[in-house]
Amino acid sequence: MAGPEPARLRRAGLAFLILTGCGLGHSGDQVPEVQRPLRQDAVVEIPTRGAEPIRVAVEVADNGREQAAGLMHRTLAGDGEGMLFVFPVAAQRAFWMRNTPAPLDLLFLSTELRLVAVVPNAEPMSDRVLSPKVQAQYVLEVPGGFTERHRVTLGTQFRLTPTQ
Repeated sequence: MAGPEPARLRRAGLAFLILTGCGLGHSGDQVPEVQRPLRQDAVVEIPTRGAEPIRVAVEVADNGREQAAGLMHRTLAGDGEGMLFVFPVAAQRAFWMRNTPAPLDLLFLSTELRLVAVVPNAEPMSDRVLSPKVQAQYVLEVPGGFTERHRVTLGTQFRLTPTQ
């Protein structure tokens, strides 16, 4: 009985490498994942001094699968885009930046959506645990430097509006 033709074997081998994330390069290079666009599930409004509030369209991560993936392998287009993690109750939260290619500001919000802690410019691709010693029910991830650029301060009251 004859085996599969060589071209078919090469295609099957290439498909296996792509599906398993094993690149053909050196030292464990991986095939880059195609960036998924962020959903616009809601808008977070952040008041500023004197000017219009900052509006950030966010993808809501409210289940374990979405929260585990977070912004891995994705970048934000700018200050008008982010991800909002929603938890059932307030507790001390821990995040990391594994497979996250750009720096982020992590804004920790109370049950009342009041800013209680900030981790500015979290280091990309890091496994270091980022966990302020505060209770938070929400965590907003925005591009690194956002908090400083917009002079967002602790105690600021945020507003969340779902999109239809």
